[in-house]
Amino acid sequence: MLNMVRYDANIVHPSIWKRIYDMDGAFDQGVRIGEQQAMQKASPADWTRIFGPELLRTTGLGTVAMVLVLLGLSAAGREMQGLMMVIGVGWSAYIIGAMKGKLGARTPSYSASSLTVVAQEAKLDEAESAYVNTLIAISESAAVAASDRTEAIKDLNRLMDEYQRLQS
Repeated sequence: MLNMVRYDANIVHPSIWKRIYDMDGAFDQGVRIGEQQAMQKASPADWTRIFGPELLRTTGLGTVAMVLVLLGLSAAGREMQGLMMVIGVGWSAYIIGAMKGKLGARTPSYSASSLTVVAQEAKLDEAESAYVNTLIAISESAAVAASDRTEAIKDLNRLMDEYQRLQS
């Protein structure tokens, strides 16, 4: 199974993160531009694979509980239909809010595809682009153990530090 990494300030080199995140600062309905472009290019199956597990972890158990409560109320009879409607609408609003929270401004992170899109828009130099591509390759590789992946990303960030020191 492919590793679905979310790239944020804890993974991406600080200078590159700042440039990418600042450049991508425009919002449209709470979702960053890079995430929008990646979501528009993704098929529904890809979108579900990328964002579904996060949304399910956030709302899954509560949704099962709500379904059980609504089934119990429906067994009680017609007089509970109004209450069922209010509970259903309220839970739907919660799900939409949770979804927006996962994809919106309160989640400053990118998927691999959206990081690629935003990095291209940020007009990184050749070494910085190579850094982003290598970071994604290391992070998404199923052949690399998690501890080795973490160490490789630290080494890659140190290499970027040295590159920037030499540039200045």
